[in-house]
Amino acid sequence: MVAKPGEAVELLSQTAASQRVEGYVKAVVAIVRAETAGSSDSVSSDSVSSDSVSEDSASKSRAGDRDGQHSDVTASDVTAVEHELLSFAESLRQNDNLQRTIADHNTELSRRLNVISDIVGGHCHRVALSILFMLVSAEMGGSSVEIIMRALEQVSAERNRRIARVRSAVKLTQEQLVRLRKAIEVSSGFDVDIHAVVDTDVVGGVITEIGDHIIDGSVRSRIHQMNMRQGTGTF
Repeated sequence: MVAKPGEAVELLSQTAASQRVEGYVKAVVAIVRAETAGSSDSVSSDSVSSDSVSEDSASKSRAGDRDGQHSDVTASDVTAVEHELLSFAESLRQNDNLQRTIADHNTELSRRLNVISDIVGGHCHRVALSILFMLVSAEMGGSSVEIIMRALEQVSAERNRRIARVRSAVKLTQEQLVRLRKAIEVSSGFDVDIHAVVDTDVVGGVITEIGDHIIDGSVRSRIHQMNMRQGTGTF
């Protein structure tokens, strides 16, 4: 079947966009990989421990503090660069206005870059900030979340680890995060880096995402499963 001219143009456009995304994924991987290698010989003051989250790292995560949302990262090898990128990606996930702003071609680039600076604050790691500026300057817009997550998942996989995005209605304590990390590692078979996010839409419990795999341990999910077993099919 021969594609119509309009369909062919659309297909070419989608292919070009996909190739651009792939190219920036590779670029971010290379930058983060270099930064990780440079800090792997010793415990950097910018790194985040799997057993404790420093006050400095906690303050850096404020990019995820939007409308009651909050994100923290706990992992043995996660650098400050990865931490900042995860937090910014979370901000984009949760803020449609932010996505529209950084993708708005009618807004001057300098203004969009200032928006990024205001969000991440003065403590953002210089490498993370340069990556964010690169993506915005390249007009990647909403694709930035996909680029950041794919790049960081690849970097984690190179360390034989996975990123586990954990959503809960309230902020989890450090003790809860450590227990949760161990439980996820046992159930998934992977060493994981926890990216914890407060999501007020979650009704009790936690929802864990590892790549495309979702483990729904929320109260809403358990009630739904109970109703399905009872044949009501209602919440």
